[in-house]
Amino acid sequence: THKRRRLKMADTLLLSIDEWYRNNQYQKCFDELSLLVAAHPDDPQLLYRFARAHFDLAMEFQDDFNYEEDKIRNGFTYAQKALDLDQTDGSIQKWYAIMLGCLADFLSLKEKILNAHKVREHALKAVELLPTDPIPYHVLAEWCKSVASVGWIERKIAAALFATPPESTYEEALKFYLKADEIDPVLPANLLGLGELYALMKNKAEARKWFQKLIDLAPRNKADEFLIKQAISRIKQC
Repeated sequence: THKRRRLKMADTLLLSIDEWYRNNQYQKCFDELSLLVAAHPDDPQLLYRFARAHFDLAMEFQDDFNYEEDKIRNGFTYAQKALDLDQTDGSIQKWYAIMLGCLADFLSLKEKILNAHKVREHALKAVELLPTDPIPYHVLAEWCKSVASVGWIERKIAAALFATPPESTYEEALKFYLKADEIDPVLPANLLGLGELYALMKNKAEARKWFQKLIDLAPRNKADEFLIKQAISRIKQC
């Protein structure tokens, strides 16, 4: 009975944390999870949510490079630990792929390329486990766009590191972006990604259309404001 009561209390706490997350109360999530993870360091459900809380704060303060790097690096360690403890949970797979993908911004070119296969692998597992969640499709789209647009030097390094270097096309990226959009047509990062992809594909009219969709959205938080500013900047180039 005591154990059941404890489990019920934990479930109630997770529900509260997820509610704060949906309401953009990221600092509150982070502070509560800091205490919970210290008390329960081997709970994968707490660990992946703590990784997510690190990501959310990093996205709120993208104008502070050192703060963002600190949050992404630390958050990744919690995502890694959650994955080590449970590889059957779609949310854990998703947040591992997200955090590993974000980590690329702070790694050497060689490390970034070495991690590339892993991002795709875990995003695909997340798609399999969470087929109605738009985020894993968006992560795959970003991965495909990034790999399809790599330069000659990166390709040479990748060829030296892997028997089969990562490969993709803009068309494959588009397929994943549109799947994410089908599930959630107001996902800001996905709208920006579609605009950027069409710009890379030299389709300025489509690029403008997707950037404008993002500009027309009401921002829910600082991260959205940041993405909208990027769309305003990019649409002027179309």
